[in-house]
Amino acid sequence: MIRWKSNKQVKRHPNKKLSQKQNKKHQKRRWKSTTLNFSNQETASNKVRAEGYKTISKDINSERLTVLCMDGKRGPNTYKGRSIGILSLTAAQLLIGTVHLLIGLGLLAVKIWSGQGSIAYDIYTVAFGGLVLVFAAHIWQEKRLGWIGTYAVLLFVIVADTLVVLGLPSIPGIPSFAAPTEIGYSVIVIIYLSLPHVRRKFLVSS
Repeated sequence: MIRWKSNKQVKRHPNKKLSQKQNKKHQKRRWKSTTLNFSNQETASNKVRAEGYKTISKDINSERLTVLCMDGKRGPNTYKGRSIGILSLTAAQLLIGTVHLLIGLGLLAVKIWSGQGSIAYDIYTVAFGGLVLVFAAHIWQEKRLGWIGTYAVLLFVIVADTLVVLGLPSIPGIPSFAAPTEIGYSVIVIIYLSLPHVRRKFLVSS
């Protein structure tokens, strides 16, 4: 299988038919990266020409053919190659993980010092915060482990908090007032992670 891949964004060349103001806007457009898979080079070449892709450069080796191209369509806003969705998710997860880790360590220290009260919730909070931070780093690096780990942790949170809301046995100490918010946030993130283009980004099969 030959892979034609655009691995960075390119800018359009100045168009003499446009005014100076239009040209400036024209130059700043971000162009969508495109990855195409074909069975052979001839089929790939025909597809590239038929779809109007412009080949900028290519690197051929024994395993794949990498092509930098642009398709004339404006791509999504990105930051350091990451989409706004990945950026927002990473930032939110880092914040949540840090807050839970600090709170959990603080509560655990107080309980150990005083020797009173159950530490089950404190340990759960520390573990949750630590896992969220680890998987957030993998999300930012767009690694499959980040997707799987974040998905699994959020499913656990939904189950644990739902049991609290329903008044059923769950992890001792989980505040009932925070459970609905945590469930709502977890559901939103899981829906985002389940989007087809996000699953493809993290190489997660349907």
